[in-house]
Amino acid sequence: MKRSINFSIFRRKEGPQRTHSTEQTDRQALSERLAGRTITIKEGDLTPVADSDPPLDWKTVNGQITLLASAIEGLLEGRARVTAQFLKSLKPSPIGSETLNSIEYQVSLARLIPQIQDLIGPIAAEVSGQPEFETPFTLLAREDSIRFEHTDRQKGEHNTSDGATAEVPCPPSCGIQATQNIPTAKNELLPPLLAMQHLEENPPIIQREQNNCTPKQRPALREARSDQQSPPFNNHTSLAKDVPESRSDKIKRGAGGAHVDHVQWPGVENSARQGVERLQEIFMRSEPLDSRSVVSLVQELPGVTGALILLKGGVVIGGKLPDSIDLQAVLQVPEALQNFTGLILQIEAGQRARSIVVTVTSATTISFIHSGQVVLFVTHQDRKLPPGLAQRLTETAEALNLVYGS
Repeated sequence: MKRSINFSIFRRKEGPQRTHSTEQTDRQALSERLAGRTITIKEGDLTPVADSDPPLDWKTVNGQITLLASAIEGLLEGRARVTAQFLKSLKPSPIGSETLNSIEYQVSLARLIPQIQDLIGPIAAEVSGQPEFETPFTLLAREDSIRFEHTDRQKGEHNTSDGATAEVPCPPSCGIQATQNIPTAKNELLPPLLAMQHLEENPPIIQREQNNCTPKQRPALREARSDQQSPPFNNHTSLAKDVPESRSDKIKRGAGGAHVDHVQWPGVENSARQGVERLQEIFMRSEPLDSRSVVSLVQELPGVTGALILLKGGVVIGGKLPDSIDLQAVLQVPEALQNFTGLILQIEAGQRARSIVVTVTSATTISFIHSGQVVLFVTHQDRKLPPGLAQRLTETAEALNLVYGS
């Protein structure tokens, strides 16, 4: 059984690095995966780290050598290297016996990565002991990924001519037989319909209009629905009726917990789709990313120890934070940050920045990235942020605002 490795092989930090227990586990897991795999290196793909070190004699080995993948060091830091001691053990050897064993030769990542990609990717996030926050939005995010997958699959398909239709089931408790003529491939069940059935089976979280109707209301509701013309299904049609303007407006807090009255698929909105595409560009992923995927990728950035995505009003979309962080206090961040942002706008007259980044350094370095309705709460390992990290987090918050803030 393969073990997931929680790291990015393209992350590079200069200078000596502290080795944590999780990094030791990652190194062991990587070593187990690479065991027995051989790598073919051609001329120009293996060069001395220092200019003063002797180069390899490629003529001796006919222009290429074969190495054990386990002999390559520094993959976790993005600096793949091989020592001269290992190169001497090759027959024939591309270096002389007088070469010092400690001399290192750098391996080209462009040559190395394609040969081990099946062992290290796609990288799954390591299951952590930190709590995961389950909210209506995390449930919607999982369903969104199903809808995105179905929509992308439809792009390459032509409209079928057999006129097959799919039925949108009404909850059994309501007793209404409502059907929408939704063009679809023959014998194909739309993933969103499966998601709707799942929502019916979980009424404490997702409440629907039909579940609350009384026997007296059913005939009127049936008559009202019969007068409505069912619109054709396309990428811009929502399966939910009476779609609210903002998801955060439908979050209700009470003794019975939070619930959402109606479901809105973010993938059907142009702004939400732009946000999803921007997230794919930021993290260089081909698949659509939901909130959990974004949090996992943010935590892989250099020096990041925790991340949480919040909406206006203290609604948690998803994330993981260190145990030292008080979650109840974190829920007040959007309101406090909105007041602070208003103060900044008063101080800097005419300032209309789309996003504002605030970094606080105390016992724990914390960054607040505010963009529209979204606040990205990030904790850091070091007191100083790595170069470019603030810009990456800002772009991420702006993309999340397009998906969840509209």
